[in-house]
Formats: sequence, structure tokens, C-alpha cells
Amino acid sequence: MCRLLEVAPNGHYQWPKQSLSDRAVEDARLLRLMRETDLRALHGHRVRRQSVGKPSILIPNLLQRQFTTTRPN
Repeated sequence: MCRLLEVAPNGHYQWPKQSLSDRAVEDARLLRLMRETDLRALHGHRVRRQSVGKPSILIPNLLQRQFTTTRPN
């Protein structure tokens, strides 16, 4: 297995004996606090639900403007 991953055998067997990094210690502390307070992480992205319709229905014409042209531009 060590030859497949190109790792020295002594490094492979010493890896589990290493101490945890500061980040791993902090993650474990935060996970414990979240479990004590029953907090859960949000997963995924929220999808906004919008009704699709004609613009005249969605946005009222408050100024009552009528845009008509006399000739093509």
C-alpha cells in the first residue's frame, strides 16, 4: 500500500501517532458546542420562489403613461 501511494513505510505508520492540528482541535470544540446547543448547519442553497406572470400584472402602472410611437426609430 505504501508503494502505491509513494509514501515511505515509516511515514505511513507514524501518521496516526501525530498530534491534531490547531484547526482540527478548534473544529472538534465547535462541533461539541453545536451538539450541546442543538444547532444544525444549513445545507445547500435556498431557492427563491417567484410567481412568473406578465409584467403588467406584477408591476402596476402607477403613472398611467401610455408609450406609443408615431414612427419607427
